[in-house]
Amino acid sequence: MFQWLRNRSGFLLGLALACGVVVYAALISQLPSGGADGENHYLFARYSWKYPHLLLSQWGKPVFTLLMSPFAQLGFEAVVAVNITITVLSAVLLYAWAARTHQPDAWLLLPLYVCAPAVLSSAISAMTEPLCALALVGVLLLMARKHYRWAAVLVSFTPYMRSEGFALILPVAAVLLLHRRWRDLPYLVVGVVVYGIVGALASGELFWFITDNPYVFKDKAHVYGSGPFLHYLERYRVIAGVPLGLLVVVGLLHRMVGLVRGWRNREVWSEWLLVEGSLIGFWLMHSFIWWRGMWGSLGLERVFTVVMPHAVWLAYQGWQVVRSTELRPWQRALVLQVPLVVWLARAPFADRVVPELVPYTDPELKKLITWMRQEGSYPERLLYNLPPKASIALGVDIYDPERFRTCFDLGPNAPSGAWYIWEAHFGPNECGTPLATLQQDSTLILRQEFHPAEPFTVLGNNPYAIYVFEKR
Repeated sequence: MFQWLRNRSGFLLGLALACGVVVYAALISQLPSGGADGENHYLFARYSWKYPHLLLSQWGKPVFTLLMSPFAQLGFEAVVAVNITITVLSAVLLYAWAARTHQPDAWLLLPLYVCAPAVLSSAISAMTEPLCALALVGVLLLMARKHYRWAAVLVSFTPYMRSEGFALILPVAAVLLLHRRWRDLPYLVVGVVVYGIVGALASGELFWFITDNPYVFKDKAHVYGSGPFLHYLERYRVIAGVPLGLLVVVGLLHRMVGLVRGWRNREVWSEWLLVEGSLIGFWLMHSFIWWRGMWGSLGLERVFTVVMPHAVWLAYQGWQVVRSTELRPWQRALVLQVPLVVWLARAPFADRVVPELVPYTDPELKKLITWMRQEGSYPERLLYNLPPKASIALGVDIYDPERFRTCFDLGPNAPSGAWYIWEAHFGPNECGTPLATLQQDSTLILRQEFHPAEPFTVLGNNPYAIYVFEKR
C-alpha cells in the first residue's frame, strides 16, 4: 500500500525541508495572509453551525465552509493550522505520484511545492485555495492510478471549493472521453448536482448555483479595475518564484518534445490534458477575466495556488532534464540539488511574498477595536459594516440581524443609537456609500474617526480612514 515510501530517507528529507520552510514562514509572519477575505471565510465557517444557510454560501465556498467548520469553533488560528497541514499534505501526495513510478529525486517535489511563493503565502491563511489544490492533487493521483470514477467524483466538488472548479472539470472530462470511459462521465456532475439540489431546496431557486453565484453577475470593473492580459506572467516571481519558473519552462519544452514524439500514445495525451491543460486553461481564463475586468477580478496572484501542483509537476520534469547531466551522485548533490533547494527556500522571502507583514490598514483597525472596547456599549448597539477583523476581535456575531447589518440603512428604520462604521475600503467599494453621504446626513452624529499618520489610498483611490457615526 505504501510502496511509494520505499525511499524513506529521501521522503523524510523532503518532508523536513518542506515543514521547516512552512514553520519558519509562519513564525516570522506578523499576520496570516488573505486579509479580510480570509477573515470572512473563517467567520462563515465559525458561525455555520448557528446559521446553517452559511453552509451554502457560494462566496464562502460550501465545501470549504463545511470542512473547516469544526476547526473554526477552536478559533482563527486553528483554521490557519489546518491550511498549513493541507499544504504539506498536497506536497506529500505529489511525492507519492512520482515515487510510485520510481522517478528519481521525488523528494524534491516537497520543497518545490511548498517554496512556491503563492503556495507558501496561501498556506498561512484561512483562504480556500489550499483545499482546492489538495483536491486537484488527489484527482491527478487517482487518474494516474486509473481510478477514473473516483477522480470524476472528487473534481465534481471543486466548484464549491473555488469558483474556477467548473473549468477544472473540463480536462478530466477530456481524458475520460479520450479513454472512452463513457460510464464515468456522469460522475463529473455528482458534486454539482448534490449541492445544486440542496441549494435549490433551501433557496427555492432552481438554478441556485448560477443565480446565487457572487461573481457571475458582479460588474465592478469600475472599482476593481482591469489590467494587461499578460499580468500573471509578469507577476511570475510572486506566484512561482524564479527557480520554479525556470524549471517550469524547461519542463514544458521537454514535454512538448515528448508530445510530438509520442503523439499517438494515449497516456501521453492524458497527462498533457490533466497537467498542461489545467494549468494553461486556468491561466488563460484568469488572464481574460482580469483583462476584461469581469466577475469581480482583482488580478490577485494567490489564485494560482489552485494549479500550482500542475506547475510543480512540470518543474519536476524540468529537473529531470537538468539532472540528466553526467555527474556522480555526490557531485549532483553538491552542484545541483543543494543549490536548488537553497534557491527555492530563498525565493518567497527574497521577493517579499513571505513573511506577511502588517498591512497599512491594521493600525487604524486596532485603534477602532481599542476604542470600541473602552467605550463599552457596542454589545447593546446595532452595528453597521463592522470590519471582519474587528468582529473577530470583539466577538461580534455578524450574522445576527439584531446585532449587525452589512451595509448602511439610512432610512427611518435604523434604531436610535446604531453605529455606522465607515471604512475606506468596504464603505465605498462593497457598500457603494461615499463618506460624504454619511457626513451630510443630519440624523447621524460623528462619534470618532481614525486616520493614519502617513496618508495612503486604498481600492477606488479613497484616502484611508475609519469613521464611526451614531444614529440620533
